[in-house]
Amino acid sequence: MTKAYTHPLYLQDVAAVAALPLPWEKLDGRTLVLSGATGLIGSCLVDVLHERGCKCSVVALGRSEQRARERFAACWDSPLFHFVECDINDPLSLGV
Repeated sequence: MTKAYTHPLYLQDVAAVAALPLPWEKLDGRTLVLSGATGLIGSCLVDVLHERGCKCSVVALGRSEQRARERFAACWDSPLFHFVECDINDPLSLGV
């Protein structure tokens, strides 16, 4: 079974959003912290930023590092991508 995020229609949608004439440069040099990063909206946002080649750091928060490694394999080793395993109900200390 194909994962939804590798389906050609999903990838076309990600590319279409990444190509939108938005002020992407406003993200340059910024750090974005995304809770629920392995969920539907968070993971799509990570995919769009990666596709766009944005020059911003993404700190992705999620409950499972194993799931995140699989989901974000394409950007896992990027110096702009960081994953923090946590439950958003617990106190958060990012150190960034």
